[in-house]
Parts: sequence; C-alpha cells; structure tokens
Amino acid sequence: MVALRSPTLVQVQVDADLVVMGMLVGRRDELGRARTQTVNRLHRLLLELLPGGAKQFLSAAQARALVATVKPRDIVGKTRRRLAVELIGELQGIDRRIKAAEKNLTHHTCSNARSDATR
Repeated sequence: MVALRSPTLVQVQVDADLVVMGMLVGRRDELGRARTQTVNRLHRLLLELLPGGAKQFLSAAQARALVATVKPRDIVGKTRRRLAVELIGELQGIDRRIKAAEKNLTHHTCSNARSDATR
C-alpha cells in the first residue's frame, strides 16, 4: 500500500489506439470464424446435392455457379438447394463485412503510422 503513495510511482495509461486496433482485429477474427462456419454448412449441403461435393476453398461466386447446375425434383432436394442459396447470400454478406473490416483496420493502422511520424 505504501507504493501507491510513492511520488515516483509510474502511472499506466490506456493507449486508445491500441484498444481500437484490438477491437478491429477481434471483429475481423469473428467474421473469419463466421465465414468458416457458413462455408462448412454450405459444403455439407453441396455434398448432398452434388456427387463429390465441392472443392475445399470455395468463393460465393463458385458456389452459386455450382448450385445453378443442380435442379432437384423432390422436396428434400429443393429445400437443400434453397438453403444453399440462402447460405451463399450470407457468405456474400460476410465477405463484404470482412473486406470492410480489413479496410477499416488498414486505414486505422496507416493513420496511426502517419500521426506517429509527425510527433
């Protein structure tokens, strides 16, 4: 307790820029996990719709092209296809948010570097 009253005590301050960067990196990581989960669910549906399924690294455009080739006739297949199309839409939205998060993080990092250089 005596150390708290010491005049030479160094006070620690929170660096707001580091807090913001941590928040932005955390958001980007969350979006990456959401993308992985969405792609995994889409792969599961594509395995049931297409013989052999789809390749491991799949973009939304590639998935849309694959689903366009499938014309199921039964209610189960039609439902799988509809769910796959919904997941592709979700994947596109997640990809847009990841791109925006990357841009935001890059912008914050660059503006931080410029402000540090002028100090």
